[in-house]
Amino acid sequence: MILKTRTEEGGSPLDVQFDNPLPVYLPAAAPVVGYNATPITGTETKIVKPDAGFLKRLVFNKPVATGTVTLYDAQSAVGTPFAIVTIPASPMPVTLDYEVRFLVGLTVVVGTAAQDLTVVWI
Repeated sequence: MILKTRTEEGGSPLDVQFDNPLPVYLPAAAPVVGYNATPITGTETKIVKPDAGFLKRLVFNKPVATGTVTLYDAQSAVGTPFAIVTIPASPMPVTLDYEVRFLVGLTVVVGTAAQDLTVVWI
């Protein structure tokens, strides 16, 4: 492999030759990169991800007054939640950025009033 460049002042080319270039390995298919979106409607307990990951945000598409959303770093709704969101009396659509890791899994519990929300995660 020979790489030719010119100096800034237009002088003679500079040749660089690699006697034993390193091989370049490309994966057969590029990995999928991006966030996942899990919709939740109604009141339910949902295991969003059963192992470690990253919670990007909660998007409340159609929030309902006095509803609660509880987030657990677990594969079920046990233990201490890391967030409890209570919807205000006059709700409006809102996005809550979390940007947090979870180590065991992500379980979301929607209680009290049915919600239409989207959990964004990796």
